[in-house]
Amino acid sequence: MKFTHFRNLLVAGSMSGLFGSLYYCGKQPAPASDVKPAAITQAAQPEQKSEQKADQKSEQKQEAPAAQAERGPESAAPKAATVAGAHATFPMRPLDEEIIKLFEQTPSGDKIKDATPNRPYKVNLYAEGGKYVRAKVDLNRNNKWDEKWSIDEKGGERIYKRQVSPSDDDTTYPDKFKLRHKQWEKTEP
Repeated sequence: MKFTHFRNLLVAGSMSGLFGSLYYCGKQPAPASDVKPAAITQAAQPEQKSEQKADQKSEQKQEAPAAQAERGPESAAPKAATVAGAHATFPMRPLDEEIIKLFEQTPSGDKIKDATPNRPYKVNLYAEGGKYVRAKVDLNRNNKWDEKWSIDEKGGERIYKRQVSPSDDDTTYPDKFKLRHKQWEKTEP
């Protein structure tokens, strides 16, 4: 092989490598900091609403001491108890929607064990009076209940309540939530 052939091969290889790297760099996606997935945007919206509610409540709280001073010290305690901060809200999970659909079905017995046999979680349903009223959920199928659900009916409207065991111990359920407007609102223990 002559030196000129070797030199031409070397120059051609270098040029193709250079153009290949420029093409590759031009095809890179946008940095992750510029991309905002829909889930993050939707999760931020409830926080904004809760911040607005908190601002409104703080304005009410500022007005309350003047009104309490006029009525006397006896009325100060009840007024402070009624003005509370906004509760944290969390979006529904696909699992939650499936459990609600199970609650809406007509029961075939007093209890259904493992109403979701092909899922990574286990749901037992309990019926009373021809309706499902309670459920227990094992999120990881380790035979320890992670959540307890119940339904209350007030004024023809169903109110879903959920108690969560963060330690997965099947005995303590300190975290309590109510479903409002397709958002889980954390309630006081």
